[in-house]
Amino acid sequence: MWFYGREVTDLSTQWLLFSYAVAGLAAILLLLVAGARRWYWHGIGLLIGLVAGLLPPFGGPGGNLFYLVTGTLCVFFLIWGAGGPVLRLIRGKSCF
Repeated sequence: MWFYGREVTDLSTQWLLFSYAVAGLAAILLLLVAGARRWYWHGIGLLIGLVAGLLPPFGGPGGNLFYLVTGTLCVFFLIWGAGGPVLRLIRGKSCF
């Protein structure tokens, strides 16, 4: 990864936590603005989050960008997938 003309080989913890927090907040904001969808969309979202979280690097050891992207996708889809039924239960509607 290049940053201001020089190569950065390590990923700081602050960037990692910041990107995961933004992904989580984006998932919550999407739930609050667009509302919960049908239960199977949230089930598919949970499945995508699990696949992204368990995805092995292709070919060899994954770089920092690989882990940043897959972790961010995992956090987003897991929170969105689990948050849909929870939001519907909080609002007093059926999950199905």
